[in-house]
Amino acid sequence: MIELERRLYIRNLTAKILLDQDDLTSVIDVRDMKLPKNIYISSFRDYSNITGIPVDELSNNGLLDDGYTVKINDINIILYNSDYDYICPQRLRFSLAHEIGHIFLHHIEDDYQSEEEANYFAAQIVAHDAIAVTMLHGSWDSDLNFIREQFGIAWATAEIKLREINRNKRAYNSTEIRLFNKYKYNFNKQVYSRNKFANVEDMAYIEYDEAFA
Repeated sequence: MIELERRLYIRNLTAKILLDQDDLTSVIDVRDMKLPKNIYISSFRDYSNITGIPVDELSNNGLLDDGYTVKINDINIILYNSDYDYICPQRLRFSLAHEIGHIFLHHIEDDYQSEEEANYFAAQIVAHDAIAVTMLHGSWDSDLNFIREQFGIAWATAEIKLREINRNKRAYNSTEIRLFNKYKYNFNKQVYSRNKFANVEDMAYIEYDEAFA
């Protein structure tokens, strides 16, 4: 369980990261974000072409398809399966934000607490509470569908968001309010260029976020 103080810290940190972006589309993808120079994001395929390491070896024969981070000195390289851009892009966006979370939160141990914090970080990146709370109308079904469609997130992410979000708008600080205003101004002007949801019918459609399973 993440203590309240830590949750507020992560929520404020992610708000600052998002505010630092030049543009915000309705669907937030860390691959489009301005990140520290020591963070690189690469598909298994591209990294294989650069290093000569086979894709199957990088993905451990598919067991690591959700992605992971390779740390070389102070360089962080996040690797992922680009097939997820077609199979389940919302899951990929969450997984990449999860990996970014480990880096920004300076996690050293791969334990339950670190995973829970990285999940919470990712949930705030792809659908920050300060933005989502302004879009809720009180009906579970309509809110669930709207949040999922607006942010391009998985059903599981949307359900957890609705269950855990602080609906008291006064609970959000000035940084988070600025984030909402920026998002509101930008998201209709900037078009997300990748797939929001799966667009192929002949492949396995993985809807849930494994990180929450």
